Amino acid sequence: MVGELKKGTSFHDLTEGVVAEILIKAASNAPEDYANARLSCKLLRDTSNAFHIFKNIDFPERYRYPLRQAEVNLKLKCLQNKNPKVLFEEGAYRMFRDYPRMEKGYQLMREAVAAGFVPAIYMLGIVMLSFRGEDNNKGLQILRSLTLSARKGK
Repeated sequence: MVGELKKGTSFHDLTEGVVAEILIKAASNAPEDYANARLSCKLLRDTSNAFHIFKNIDFPERYRYPLRQAEVNLKLKCLQNKNPKVLFEEGAYRMFRDYPRMEKGYQLMREAVAAGFVPAIYMLGIVMLSFRGEDNNKGLQILRSLTLSARKGK
């Protein structure tokens, strides 16, 4: 029968890459799912420590601004591991909503740009073009790079 497991097949027969993908999906669904998965078995805990899963987590809208400690911890790990989407979102928040930390937001946005995250490239280009007088030409260059890469099919 299709989808039926052979006798003796176990979770431990999966490759580490597949297990890492499972953890990424669990963390993208909810931080609690990730925490529970890590606690469920040694293989998941070891894989979460060995692979760079935090770079690929995609937080759902409801977890963008974490309230619980598990959510805060997961977001901090994503920032430490240079998750481009989390760098972008945190950078945008700090640039536009948290004025005392505006420079930190600018730095996070530049890190997201360095990781190649297209929305960050676009936003930083617009910000540099609009608000940073001395960086006006750099902003224009950033926006032109998006046009050139789109024409090349990147």
